[in-house]
Amino acid sequence: MLEEAGTSPIPWLRQLVRRLIALADMRGEIDRGEAVDAVMKRHRVFFKEEASTARSLRRWSPVMLATAIQRVRTAERAIMASGNAGGVVAEAAVVALSQAIARRN
Repeated sequence: MLEEAGTSPIPWLRQLVRRLIALADMRGEIDRGEAVDAVMKRHRVFFKEEASTARSLRRWSPVMLATAIQRVRTAERAIMASGNAGGVVAEAAVVALSQAIARRN
C-alpha cells in the first residue's frame, strides 16, 4: 500500500504523528473542561478541517491517541532500521489505526 505509492512512508508517518499529537493536546484541554470550539480556535485549526477535527476529538480517547502515536513511531523506527520488515510494520500500523477508527464509527 505505502510502498506501491512509490514514495517513502516516513514523511507520511511523521505527518500522522504530528496530527495525532495535536489531537492529543487538544483532547487534553477539552478533558480539562474547555469548549471544543475554543480549543480548536486556539490551536488554529483550518476552517475547512474544523468539522473533521471536532469529530476526531469526540471519537479518540486520550488512551487511543497515545496508543496510536506509539504504534506510528514504532513503525517509523522499524522502517529506518536495516535488516527487518519495516515496510510490513508500517503497513500493519496503518491497518491497525484504520480498524480502530472503523470500530469507533
